[in-house]
Amino acid sequence: MPSSYNTINLLRTNVGVVDAKTFAQLSANSVNGAGVAMYRSLSPYTKRSYYQQTDHIRQQNFEEKTENLRFGGDVGFNIEKTATCLEKLYLEVDISALTPSGAGTYARLCDYAGLQLLQKIRFTCTQQDFDSYPSLKNFISIMRNTSVGRFALETAPLGGGLSAIQRNARALASQTFRVDLKPYWDEIRSNSPILSAISRLLKVTFSLSDLPSLIQTDYTNGATATITGMRLAYDTVHLPGFERDALSREVLDARGLTSLYEDFHVFGPVKIPAGTTTQVIKLEGFQLPFFTSYGFLQLATDVDTQYNKKPFEMDFSLFNNIKTIQFRESQNLIIDELRGLDDFAKRWQENHSDIPYRTPLIVCRSAYDAKKVCHALSGSLNPQNFSNYSVRIEFNTATTADQYYTHCNVEPNFIVQQGGDIQNVFN
Repeated sequence: MPSSYNTINLLRTNVGVVDAKTFAQLSANSVNGAGVAMYRSLSPYTKRSYYQQTDHIRQQNFEEKTENLRFGGDVGFNIEKTATCLEKLYLEVDISALTPSGAGTYARLCDYAGLQLLQKIRFTCTQQDFDSYPSLKNFISIMRNTSVGRFALETAPLGGGLSAIQRNARALASQTFRVDLKPYWDEIRSNSPILSAISRLLKVTFSLSDLPSLIQTDYTNGATATITGMRLAYDTVHLPGFERDALSREVLDARGLTSLYEDFHVFGPVKIPAGTTTQVIKLEGFQLPFFTSYGFLQLATDVDTQYNKKPFEMDFSLFNNIKTIQFRESQNLIIDELRGLDDFAKRWQENHSDIPYRTPLIVCRSAYDAKKVCHALSGSLNPQNFSNYSVRIEFNTATTADQYYTHCNVEPNFIVQQGGDIQNVFN
């Protein structure tokens, strides 16, 4: 048996202990005011330091409306300036049971009716919208950011992921939908609007879809329903005086407070006629660099047909018929190319970590992970430098029905809180 001393030396040799100088270089984290290096331990057996959380309290607020609620109209809510910051916002909508008219067999709301109801969401501080987006943004956010374990929790309040039979049954009674609004500060607390430093009340305005856009029915005279109530629930945060004053000074400073966030720019839908084997679509109106893009194919009947619209029910057979999809800078310069469903799924997984491939297909390569937030430093493409930004779709066989293609770019944008106002830099 070797001696204890020799055993220790043998173990030290084989685990590769570094010398003191190297260890100090590896573990040096910062230098204190006296010029002395501060170290963080690399060992799992060393006690960790801790940081102190600022004292704060979160308050949930409600504003309810029961009058002048109609499909196809606008509904606005004011956000009171009773706290320092604004965080999560939810909208609850009560819709009555459907009343069909004429002869028929079914009447129901469309899948994801809670999203389809909100045609557009707008946030206003003074006279200008500083954040506005269609409900398609919420849908994409759910698809690309929600894990398997949380998917049902996210979609159930929206009336999403339900079969036609389930929606038929639900339509016999009143329904309540709860929509997580997901504004630009949703995932980053430090981007939250500083309520204590703005000159006017913030306002949230919802542009509602008309009723035929929500209902699916074969009754000869359609069906009717009413909105019986709407409630805006939002969380505000109260911070201690010294921190509230510090944030307010930043906003009121000449430079203001600038926040980077993800903006969504939607183009389309553009019709692809029946009998098409190859379609080139010029993507117009895109001026900002973008992280990535999403494309959707839908049957024209699912988009156009009154009382039969299916805004978020994607038919995967349409994707199966895609032979190649190319994104071009000009006629000859290909930015990116994908070949069939295998490429769609692979590209999705490359850019969405642990999120399974779902309805949207990712269509443009970029150093991007949807599980991370604010990807401006990870790479982007600038369509302003393109001479002809377009998408070319080649089908395996000629399309048998009219289809629509919709394109969405995810773009870096900035919000500036300055002088009591909040403004969008690239409006």
